[in-house]
Amino acid sequence: MVGSINKRGLALTLFLVLLTMNNVYAKDHILDWKVISDKKFRCSNLTSTDIFVDKDNNTFVLIGVNGTKYYKALSHINNNWIRVDKYGILLNGFIKDGYLHLAFRKDQDVVIYNIREDIKFVSRISIAEISSKFSILGNINRVIPVSGSNNSYYLLTQDSRSSVHPVAFLMDVLSAGHGVHYRKPFLIQVRDKKLAKPRKLRYGGKIDETFLIEEVVKGKDSIHFLGFRGAETPETSGPPAFARNKPVILHYADYDFKKKKTTRKHSICTKTPEIKFDKNTDMNSTDMKSYYGPLSMDNLKDDIFVVFSWVERHNYRAGFNINNIRPDVYYWQYSDNASGDIEKIGNGFSPLVMVDSIGNVHVLWGNSDGCLVHKVKKNGKWSDEKIILNNVDIYPRIIVTRYIPAEFDKDNNLHVVYPSGGSLVHAVVKVN
Repeated sequence: MVGSINKRGLALTLFLVLLTMNNVYAKDHILDWKVISDKKFRCSNLTSTDIFVDKDNNTFVLIGVNGTKYYKALSHINNNWIRVDKYGILLNGFIKDGYLHLAFRKDQDVVIYNIREDIKFVSRISIAEISSKFSILGNINRVIPVSGSNNSYYLLTQDSRSSVHPVAFLMDVLSAGHGVHYRKPFLIQVRDKKLAKPRKLRYGGKIDETFLIEEVVKGKDSIHFLGFRGAETPETSGPPAFARNKPVILHYADYDFKKKKTTRKHSICTKTPEIKFDKNTDMNSTDMKSYYGPLSMDNLKDDIFVVFSWVERHNYRAGFNINNIRPDVYYWQYSDNASGDIEKIGNGFSPLVMVDSIGNVHVLWGNSDGCLVHKVKKNGKWSDEKIILNNVDIYPRIIVTRYIPAEFDKDNNLHVVYPSGGSLVHAVVKVN
C-alpha cells in the first residue's frame, strides 16, 4: 500500500496538479481564473500537458517539463509540489468510474492508482510471465480501462518487426538488426489481473508499413485509434522515422469490445504536406520544415471527431518568428457509419476537439496573436470564431506539442490550462 504523497516527493517525467474550484468571477464568460505554477518552472520548457475533471468537478493536470537532458516532474496537491516518480514510469491517466486513475510501468508490473486528495493503490498487473513469450510487452505505452469493472483493462503495445522483403530482411540480418523495421499495434486484454494472448490490431494497413498511434479514446463499445501509416527508414532505436519519399497517411481505426475485432478503418488524409528545405538543412536528417502538427480526437456514442493541422517548422538557426508559421486547422468526422469530408475550419495551431454532454462539437486552437480561439458545431452547423482567452504565451514548442489542454466538467463549463506571463494558469470558461 502506498502512503500519502503529500509528504513525499521524487523526480519523474510528469507533473500532477490538483486544483479546487473556489472563487467565481463574474467577468463575461470567465467563471474562474488562477495561477497554478507560481513560476516554479519555465513554461517554455513544457513538453506536454493533459487535464482531467472527475465527477466531483476536481481538476487534475499532468505536465511534462523538459530539463537540460532529463525530465523531471512535480505534483501539486494541497498547495505542495510533489514529485511522483516513486510509482514508476507514468504510462497515462484516465477517468474510470468517475475518478482519475494513473497507470505506471514498474519493473515487470503495470501498477494503477486512484487519485483523489491522495494517491491510493488499485491494482498490480504482472507481465513477467507473458513478456518472456512476447517481446512486445516491453513496449506497453497505454492502459485503457473498461468501465464498470475494477479489474478489466486493455494494454496497448507496439511490436517492432523486420521487413518482409527478402532483400531487406537479408540486409537486416547482415547489419545485426539495424535494418528496416515496422511497428505494429497489439491489444492485450486484462481481466482479474490475468493477461490474454496479444491480439493484433488489424487496422487495414499494408504488411510493409507502420501504424504509429498518437491518440486513443475509449467509446461506449469501442476503442478508437488515430495515427500515421507509412513506410519507415532504417533505425536502431527510438521512435520510428518515416521515409521521406513515401506518403505518410493520417489513419483511423477502432476495436470493438464485443466483436473483438476492428470494425471501422479509414485513411483520413493520404496527401503528405509539401516538404521544403532551406540551404542549412541536412538532407539526410529528419528535420522537415513542413509536417503534421498535434492530432486531437474525441467521440460521442462511438461517433468520431478529429482535428489536425499542417504546420511549417520555423528555422531554429534563424530564431523563432510566429509570423513565419503558416498553419491551418482541419476537421473530420465519422458519424452514422459514414466518413465525412475534410473541412478547413480556421487558421491556427495546436487544435483540440471536444464533445460536450449534449453532443455539441467544440474546437479550440491558438493563433499568432496569443489568443485561444473557439468554434462550435451545433446541429450540423459551425458557429463563428470567438476568442475566449487572450494573453496566451506562444513558445516555439507549441507548434510541435499541444500543451494547452481543455476538458468539460459535469456542468459543461470548459477547464483550460495555458501559459500566460511565464506562469501556468487554470481558467474555467462558459462556452455554451
